[in-house]
Amino acid sequence: MAKEQIVGRGQNINYVDVRAQQDRIVTLPDETVDQLFNFGTALFSEVQSRSAQIDTKLGSYLGFCAAVIGFLSIGATSGGLPTAIKYAMLGSVVFTLVALGSAFWGLKTKLYLTPSESDWFSESLLADAKQLKQFHVISLLLCHQDNQTTTARKARVCSVTEKCLAMGALLAGMIIILRVL
Repeated sequence: MAKEQIVGRGQNINYVDVRAQQDRIVTLPDETVDQLFNFGTALFSEVQSRSAQIDTKLGSYLGFCAAVIGFLSIGATSGGLPTAIKYAMLGSVVFTLVALGSAFWGLKTKLYLTPSESDWFSESLLADAKQLKQFHVISLLLCHQDNQTTTARKARVCSVTEKCLAMGALLAGMIIILRVL
């Protein structure tokens, strides 16, 4: 089996049709439903873990942005700066503020979809363990798709933040070099 068939490709997200899976799952053997449930549980956990890692990075970037802006504000109080340094400071501030806004936007709180207790204890399905497990697989699928979409958005925002912060820090470094010379 080729690697592409086993592992997903980066940020290319291909969702299955939930309605089609609801119709199909009732025809599957118990062992297959068990496998789908176990793998769905692993995917659900993985996407939440990945999102938490992205949130950690974005939080760190917020701190870096504050540090760069603090550094620049100290340097801005010096009078008689050459024009090149003023433009470099302006560019650094703009890039860093965009990075700051981007990191904040990526971190803004969104409640992730999780299977509910009413899904867990679906009254109409409690008498039939097979149907209950099938229902749980579909519930996990819906939650995973929603969480995957949110995590992919956060990853794109994180990429923008990284690029802007790098440019802001690069310009701040150039300011230091120009002031030393």
